[in-house]
Amino acid sequence: VAAELAAGKMAGRVPVANEIKGEWTLGGITITAKADRIDQAPDGLIVVDYKSGSAPQAADLADGRAMQLGLLAAMVETRSFPDLPDIARRYRHARADHV
Repeated sequence: VAAELAAGKMAGRVPVANEIKGEWTLGGITITAKADRIDQAPDGLIVVDYKSGSAPQAADLADGRAMQLGLLAAMVETRSFPDLPDIARRYRHARADHV
């Protein structure tokens, strides 16, 4: 983990949240999740999900069978992590204004 963090900082990434919990209600269903880490990068926020086993296969991602990372990213976009630092939220909304 320490080496990965060091590599991330070298690429302009700075961790802004660790083990952050969120809740999102969609279509009457409440989804709760925890992001392992969220980084601030020069071009936006990056959701990091640590795996103790193997990463999902590309086919599983494409077919919608491995939805965790996409769900976490959607929860960031919908501001479903209330404890996400304000600096990250301001940056994300500033980027959205320029798209």
